[in-house]
Amino acid sequence: MGVLACAGCQQPPAHPPQSLAALEAHRESGSQDFTDRTIALHNVRRVLDKSLPADQRVASMQVVERLDAAYAEAYPALARVLSEADAPPALCHGVLALLIGRNYPGLDKHVVAALPHATDAKLRAALVAWLLEHPSPNLLTDVVKLWAAEGKAEPEVESRFRRIVERMSASDWDTALLNAINAENFFARGSAIEVLAARIPAVRLRREIALLPARTPAAQAMKYFSERFAYVPKTGRELLCCVVLHGRERQRLDLAAKLAYEWQLRYEYSFNVRDFHLLSRLAGDPLRKPLQRRELIREISRGIAVRAGSAGPGRVSRPVFRGRRLVSFSAQAESLSTADLWNLLLINEMLNRPRVRLALKIMAERDSEDRQTQWGGLVRYDQGQADAKLYPPTEKRGDDQYVPPQQWLEDAIDSMAFFVGHFRRPVNDVSQADPSQRELALAKEHNLYGLILASVSPATVRAMYLNPEGTIVDLGIFPADQ
Repeated sequence: MGVLACAGCQQPPAHPPQSLAALEAHRESGSQDFTDRTIALHNVRRVLDKSLPADQRVASMQVVERLDAAYAEAYPALARVLSEADAPPALCHGVLALLIGRNYPGLDKHVVAALPHATDAKLRAALVAWLLEHPSPNLLTDVVKLWAAEGKAEPEVESRFRRIVERMSASDWDTALLNAINAENFFARGSAIEVLAARIPAVRLRREIALLPARTPAAQAMKYFSERFAYVPKTGRELLCCVVLHGRERQRLDLAAKLAYEWQLRYEYSFNVRDFHLLSRLAGDPLRKPLQRRELIREISRGIAVRAGSAGPGRVSRPVFRGRRLVSFSAQAESLSTADLWNLLLINEMLNRPRVRLALKIMAERDSEDRQTQWGGLVRYDQGQADAKLYPPTEKRGDDQYVPPQQWLEDAIDSMAFFVGHFRRPVNDVSQADPSQRELALAKEHNLYGLILASVSPATVRAMYLNPEGTIVDLGIFPADQ
């Protein structure tokens, strides 16, 4: 009889709801099998269970959020998810949103880390609101890094960052960033200068730097370059170069400043720290004859015309395009900076020297046999002429990429340009000499001029010059066996 009596009984569910759909069905049924507290704590345990698939952990987190009940004993356990290196981002964001809403302590670093990855508008607004309510100066470094990483932000995002920085510092945002660069315990100076340089006119920024009682090497270097070169770095890399050079090359900086001033008066030249090497070497070379821009253009044009088989050095060639990109020197000469022109002249002289051509031939042969990496290095002005030095790559990522070593990164601060070889076999068409997007990015990221050397036949090498602004100049074809 007992069995018959229970035959129509409905068995209770094996576990509490574990998804939003199951939770809704549970509520609509009016079931009293599980209380909200039981459901919440059950799903908290599932959130913490690393053996479960990510989607199931996220589903349980959504249940916890939907219940909207304060179970304070579960908060420390949920907070552990934020420290899991491999926790699913959606799970972390869900946990963070819940704990923010409960004003749970110790979320500073987690909020800052989540902000750049928060695509949900509601979550992003909650994170920003939390930072505004908890303006800890200890977070300024992280916030400034995030701000710089935003690049050209939307007006609403820009306004939020300014308000956050002002709340953290109790001062205007630009004053706060300048003061941070001048503070010993601030470690986002490069990001701070990127934010400032992108938002404040250079003249005003120089005026504010002049009033700064410089205490840190970064502030001292900024002050020096502003006063001597009328220059303020725009990126973290530029600021680093200024700091390094200001610390160890004061005598050569004075030489460079004098020549930069002459160029500014004569050619409306604007100094950039990447030109320090060229300026200081030219100014310190008593045998190098000073040349006017028109003389530089004439000398470069003559060399390119001879290699191109032109009828004469005075002949002006038609603009040359590679795809949609202008690469002919004659069509770009007037728009190139005086530093670009000197670089082109010195590189042209370098590639015309027999010793360099022989070195190029050997490099091309060895690189073409090495299918694991490209070969590259740096060009420096030494003893009155440009010369190239190989730097073995730090990693081998294939025959289409050069990964410079740490020593390259350090030495590039005081160099004319970098170079990369495109020496592949079989030899491809002329486009093999074109700088890749990776090489254009390398020039921009490290604020360097570049030189691409490519085999276009077994006995010839084509040279392409580039600058950080993306300008490319075809220097023509050089024999590699003479």
